[in-house]
Amino acid sequence: MSYTTLFLVPESGPIQAFSEFRNAFRGGYLVWDNMAKRYLGQDASMYMIKNNMQPVWDIHANLSVPEAHRIVMMSTFDKVMVRKDNLERLAIAFEQYSQDFDDPGHIPSEATALRELMDNEGCYAVCWQQTSVSADDWVVMLDDGSDERRPYDVSLDNEHWFLFDNLED
Repeated sequence: MSYTTLFLVPESGPIQAFSEFRNAFRGGYLVWDNMAKRYLGQDASMYMIKNNMQPVWDIHANLSVPEAHRIVMMSTFDKVMVRKDNLERLAIAFEQYSQDFDDPGHIPSEATALRELMDNEGCYAVCWQQTSVSADDWVVMLDDGSDERRPYDVSLDNEHWFLFDNLED
């Protein structure tokens, strides 16, 4: 079965899997579907069929959408990280989202995991791999021409972005 992985990101060194949530369909996709139904009036699958998920993902920029919902949406995006000093705000957003939708999937469990990481001295940030059945966003190919790979390191790599630096107010 597929799963979503929450990673602990140290300030230097490889990211580390912290927690896995079974059935990735209960994570990012369910968030997209819940948001599409509420704010666009149709299932996310209708956008997938048209091969255009952009209207769904763009919900994060709609300032009439509650901030907690926009934060949860952005947490499902590729290469996103959240710094430790924003984990409380993120957990609160996850909890609010969980109250606002009949089926929040594993977002409540993710909020619990985020709260566990708040006191972890080795945690600089967190990031996700929304589904185990897609390419791993957090593996870097070595530049030596080989097929060798290494885990992502926030002190060396720069393909990530920080959610709260990009949240529109």
